[in-house]
Amino acid sequence: MTGTYKEFYKFVQCMNPHICNLWEDFKHRPNPQNGDKFLLRKQSQLNESSYQEITFKKVVFDGNFKNGVAFWYIFEDNDGNEVKVYSINDVYEYSKLTFEEFSNVFGFWKRCIPIDKK
Repeated sequence: MTGTYKEFYKFVQCMNPHICNLWEDFKHRPNPQNGDKFLLRKQSQLNESSYQEITFKKVVFDGNFKNGVAFWYIFEDNDGNEVKVYSINDVYEYSKLTFEEFSNVFGFWKRCIPIDKK
């Protein structure tokens, strides 16, 4: 491979800046704490996004996922309903992922936006 990480980062940023933002967020976002607020991005079939405010409660390990490490991030919406976000945080073999599993890789980081507490 020729070039530097900085050149590669600039290339990816030009092609799809969202990937760079996701990488930075994944590396620097602290683990959620009980009571932290997030905006959950919901994708419609028309590729339109809407957002729902949710409050973090806990994380539950998914012992059934055998191709890496996955969790259920458990939240509560403003009406007191439980909201679950599935997130595969590590993958051993990407070629073995189903389409649904692939869409859930880093699901927490892709769908949940922290609400600034300031």
